[in-house]
Amino acid sequence: MNADIPEALANYMIKRDKERADRIAAVWAEFTEREQGLIKDAAVMGWVQGSMSTRAGEQWPGDWVAVPTVLGACLGLPHLYPTITGWTQPEDEEDE
Repeated sequence: MNADIPEALANYMIKRDKERADRIAAVWAEFTEREQGLIKDAAVMGWVQGSMSTRAGEQWPGDWVAVPTVLGACLGLPHLYPTITGWTQPEDEEDE
C-alpha cells in the first residue's frame, strides 16, 4: 500500500535535498582543478569497481585494499583518468 507523503514532509525533504546539493557545490568549488580531477577520477572508478563486484555481500576491505584496487583500475584506463595517470591527448587527436 502506498500512502501519500504529507505536503509539509515533502517540502522539508525537498528543502534538505537542496541544502545538501548547495553544500556539496560549495565544497566542490573550493577545490583546485587538479583536486577536482583527482576526486572525480577516484569517485568514478570506485563506483565502477563497486558495481562490478561479484562479492557485494562482503564487508568493506578497508582503504589499504580499496585505494590500490581503484588506483590500479584507473591506471588501466589512462585516457579516462588523466589526473591520476598523467595521460595527455596526442597532438594529432586534439579537438579543434
